Amino acid sequence: MVKELLPTVPVQPIRKVFAWFDVADKRLNEDEGFPAFAIEIDDKQTYYGFPGKDDTIKIGQHTGGQPINQRSQRTPYGDYSSDKEEVLPLLQRYLKGVGPLNHGASCTYDQSPDGDFIIDQLPNQPNVQIVTGLSGHGFKFVSALGELAAQKANQEEITTDLSAFKLNRFE
Repeated sequence: MVKELLPTVPVQPIRKVFAWFDVADKRLNEDEGFPAFAIEIDDKQTYYGFPGKDDTIKIGQHTGGQPINQRSQRTPYGDYSSDKEEVLPLLQRYLKGVGPLNHGASCTYDQSPDGDFIIDQLPNQPNVQIVTGLSGHGFKFVSALGELAAQKANQEEITTDLSAFKLNRFE
């Protein structure tokens, strides 16, 4: 976790869960054209999912989760009663073709106070750059983030405006 390495960086680790469910309606499978999705319900709960493959569909809730302060608090799927219940509003309202729970897992989001990335150097440490606060969706930007980090490391000019991602926005 970032907090173990850089305790002063304003990032909150959050235990998140996601699960694979059996596909009851074959139209939810990738080979039937069902897409990856994100859906917000009632302006407060955001869910995501990937099309069914091998007759299981992966679904999770982007919002919610349990704030944690140490790695040992990222407990396995099912340790909280809410783990199995948090996707029920989505399943009951929008994805009625999803069958029973197959299995679940947990992970950690490192979330900044505003939910946006932190891309900066550490104060008073110009040789240490950080890219954190990716909140579970940084993988989608890994090629761009890697390119920016490589440019910085090679002392190349960075033409992308990164001011919105600076650490000092939290001061």
